Amino acid sequence: MPLDTIRVYHLSMMKICADDLECNTGYSLTPSQLPIMFNSGKTGVVGDIGTGLGIQNLWNILSPTNEDIAEIGVQQGTDGSISISIEDLAHLFPTGTLTGFTIGHDPLIDFSTLITNATLKTYLDGVLQATISGFSLLDLKLTTFPLASFPEGTHHIGFKAEESFNEIQFIWEGTTHSGPIKIYQVLPILISPIETVC
Repeated sequence: MPLDTIRVYHLSMMKICADDLECNTGYSLTPSQLPIMFNSGKTGVVGDIGTGLGIQNLWNILSPTNEDIAEIGVQQGTDGSISISIEDLAHLFPTGTLTGFTIGHDPLIDFSTLITNATLKTYLDGVLQATISGFSLLDLKLTTFPLASFPEGTHHIGFKAEESFNEIQFIWEGTTHSGPIKIYQVLPILISPIETVC
């Protein structure tokens, strides 16, 4: 008699070699556009987040609609953090690509207070390429993803990559505010030719 039983209900498959992407074009990291997945080793709660929200509705980050959101929160003053990392399985995003996350917060809270909690990291095949934190992150004004289509208090935060990458990680700490904050999507904005690894 087996010690345990595993039930498999359905099989999910993904096309790894994506279609060519265009320069000077904005893409949100969603499975409908790109062959992406969460990196489970770099996604989750790290350390003590106190009474913080943690991560709610993580998979909504990959949704193509603005109505689907994830929420995260870390109690202010704790040493824990929340990390979300998404990897493209078929492309290298080249030097010069604008990348980041679209986040939302209570519009009564000053954005400059919140940004000190955030860190973005990029990786190439698992090797760290860049770490950008706090006020070094840009509040991107992207015409490709106009903020008018999002609720008040939404920002595209990110930076221009100086190294090619195929994975981006968002880290949120409780440095100055407990949150929660909303996460709508992940953004690569291509401003130079893209290389494929298919």
